[in-house]
Amino acid sequence: MNIRPKTIFFIVTAAMFFVMMAGFLASRNANEETAKERPTHAAKVKEVQVSAKLPDEAEANPDAKEKGKGKIYRIGDQQNLNGLTVKLLRVREIIVGHIKASRGKFIGLEFEIANHGDREVKINPLPLLSLLANDEKQDLALIETKGDISRLLKPGEKMTGEVAFDSAVSDHYIVDFKNPLNENISAVWMFTEKDIKK
Repeated sequence: MNIRPKTIFFIVTAAMFFVMMAGFLASRNANEETAKERPTHAAKVKEVQVSAKLPDEAEANPDAKEKGKGKIYRIGDQQNLNGLTVKLLRVREIIVGHIKASRGKFIGLEFEIANHGDREVKINPLPLLSLLANDEKQDLALIETKGDISRLLKPGEKMTGEVAFDSAVSDHYIVDFKNPLNENISAVWMFTEKDIKK
């Protein structure tokens, strides 16, 4: 049996194409399964936003506020992130003499963070902390604040510091602080424009 070179080339090319497509589909299915298992940042934010739209109902019915997922964490509330406790102490507008915020205003978030675990934890606001206003992430602002929280926190240590954002003005804001040891776990707070100290 004599097979022409063009036929061999076609068969090899077709086989390679089918192998590549099978690999692509397998990796796509694996990515979809992983995405289904892990709640997205947007889903967590949406969950808090739904709760945030009904603050009067939550106040009138404390049981509704305490039901795990729907709990609305506010300024002053402390959350546990598997060995780290993080408390949002204060939220203020920061006025810097000659520098204007490009989005609307500078907002300072003051945190108290304590390491109750048995290993050092590196705290770095850039990948761990986000502020959402009008459902959009806001920018970190490199301006003077009340202490920095970028450092290594040893077991048993506690620190207080502030992170500044260049933020749009919004009716409500959402703060998301990811666990440095597991970014799938995060603490989420909500505050309103009225909560920002001048």
